[in-house]
Amino acid sequence: VIQEKMYYHNGPVSAFGYGPAVGQKMLGNDLLRDDLAYLGEGWGLPPEESAVVFLDNHDTQRAEAWLTYKNGKLYTLANIFMLAHPYGYPRIMSSYRFDSPSQAPPSIRVHGPDRAVHCGEDQPWVCEHREVAIANMVAWRRTAGESPISKSLWQGSTMAMCRGDKACVMINRMNVPWGATLELPLKAGRYCDVIQSDVTRDCPSISVAANGTTHLSVPPLGAVALHVGVLKSLV
Repeated sequence: VIQEKMYYHNGPVSAFGYGPAVGQKMLGNDLLRDDLAYLGEGWGLPPEESAVVFLDNHDTQRAEAWLTYKNGKLYTLANIFMLAHPYGYPRIMSSYRFDSPSQAPPSIRVHGPDRAVHCGEDQPWVCEHREVAIANMVAWRRTAGESPISKSLWQGSTMAMCRGDKACVMINRMNVPWGATLELPLKAGRYCDVIQSDVTRDCPSISVAANGTTHLSVPPLGAVALHVGVLKSLV
C-alpha cells in the first residue's frame, strides 16, 4: 500500500486529510474547539514540515471535498482559518463555476483584452484567490511568519487566535454577530480589519489599547483579522 510517509524524504506532500478535518469542523455547529489548536500530525496528517494543506483541489472539488466555493461564507471562513493556523504550507484553490463534474472550463478567458477580469459573482470564473478576505490573509500569514500560536480562545462557535505579537484573527461561526472584549498581544494602535480591506486610508479599523484590550463585533459567519503590517495609526 502506497502511503504519504514513503515520500517525506523527497519533499512536501499533499495532505488530503486536511480538507475533511477542517471541513467537518466548519460545517458542524459548536465544533470550533481547542483541539483545532493542535491540528496536525496527531490528527493522522503529515508532519508539519512535510504538509501542503488545502481545502479542495481540481479533483476533490467535484467529488469528496467537504467545502468548496459553493459553500459560500463557510468556505471563506475555512480558508481564513487555514491561512491563520501555522500547520503546513497552504495552497489556495482558484477555479471556475461548474454544474456537473465533467464540465469544461469557460470559453471566456479570465483576463479579457480590455484588462477586465471575469472573476467573482455572476462571472464564469470563481478566482477564489482574489477574494479580498482570502487574498489579504496571505499577507497576514506572511506577517505572522514563524510565530507560534501565542494566545487562543475556543468557544465552540467562535474562536480567536494570535501568532506571536504580530497577528490575530477572530472567527464567528454563528448566524448572529459576536460581540467580544479581548486582550490581544498586539501593540497599541488602530488596525485595519484586513478581512474587509488593507487600504489604510479608508479601511474599517479596530483599536487596541496599551494593555492589549480591544472591543469588537465579528459579523455572522464572518471574521476580523489584524496584523502589524497594516497599522492605520499608532495610539
